[in-house]
Amino acid sequence: MSKSLELFNSFSQPIPPVRYDLQCLPVEQEGDSLLYFYDSLGYATANFTLPNDSQSVLSLMDGNRSINDLVKYSTGEVSKNDLLDYVKYLDENGILQSKHFKDLSEKVELDYEQSRFHLANSAGTSYPDKPYGLIAHLIKAFDDHPNSEPVEARAMYAPHIDPRIGMASYVKAFSAIQHLQPKKVFVFATSHYSGMYGDFYADTPFIVSEKTFQLPNGSIEAHHNFRRQNSPTSWKKLGVTFNDRAHRVEHSIEMHALYLNHIWKHDFEII
Repeated sequence: MSKSLELFNSFSQPIPPVRYDLQCLPVEQEGDSLLYFYDSLGYATANFTLPNDSQSVLSLMDGNRSINDLVKYSTGEVSKNDLLDYVKYLDENGILQSKHFKDLSEKVELDYEQSRFHLANSAGTSYPDKPYGLIAHLIKAFDDHPNSEPVEARAMYAPHIDPRIGMASYVKAFSAIQHLQPKKVFVFATSHYSGMYGDFYADTPFIVSEKTFQLPNGSIEAHHNFRRQNSPTSWKKLGVTFNDRAHRVEHSIEMHALYLNHIWKHDFEII
């Protein structure tokens, strides 16, 4: 592991506390009581669990106590090295609010921002993740739910809801424009996660993503000449940023792109 991603490794320094933004949920699995750690930002190891009795140790890790302090609570079965290995294990899996986690999370965000692609976040949960399964699923949805009459729209306010609940609304909205053949489409969508980045977006509430959206029913390219219409200084004055990390785990653009890909067979770009 590189120096920049060093794990916590001290007997005397305070142990970093468990991350405040994790949801720790009690679950039962094959008769065992477990703690399931859900990370909405996707930094922690997926499906990470601990035995339910780990709560007693985790409660002692308050950001003030060290390994030397924790070993005093042991009856002798657990050594300092055992405790340090346990803390390293938690740190390695993105559970602690540590320097390792700070470095790891920044690397994750930078890797995303430097990537050309946005991968589907909701495939396999809100809709099928296999191409043929998704296509069949959407064809059936448009057959089963009432379609709208065609309209010569220049803009559309479409629903933002899990399609498992609101499929009828998606069909009603997108069937109305399926006869159109625009070359460029502006997609305005919220980010539910921008507030979790502190002051990162304080002066730039408008986030432009230039990524290719890769969906099970095909990819949609972004229009890349948009950025060149203004200088970086001008964009910033307008409150616009091209640092799109707030959309890394976001599904809002993805949901509408999914239906645009279904209703249109011609080439088009999104902005």
